Amino acid sequence: MLSSTWLDKACGFSLMSTEGREKKIMGPEITTQPDGSLRVCLTESGITACCYVSSTHLVDSHLQQLRESIFKQALRAYEQPC
Repeated sequence: MLSSTWLDKACGFSLMSTEGREKKIMGPEITTQPDGSLRVCLTESGITACCYVSSTHLVDSHLQQLRESIFKQALRAYEQPC
């Protein structure tokens, strides 16, 4: 995992640090699809990840996977040169 210090020096801000900033996390948005499945979307820090589950009891188990997907998307964005 990249350290917060490296991101501070490379890009002038930190992906890991939330000091002095409001942490932007929204609860999951759940939409019922025509086939009865559920589309679950989670937005954190302006990045959204979605998945489909067959029933509501599976939503919580997929939230961690969505958070990991968002984190990986953020890291890929910061791998690009500033």
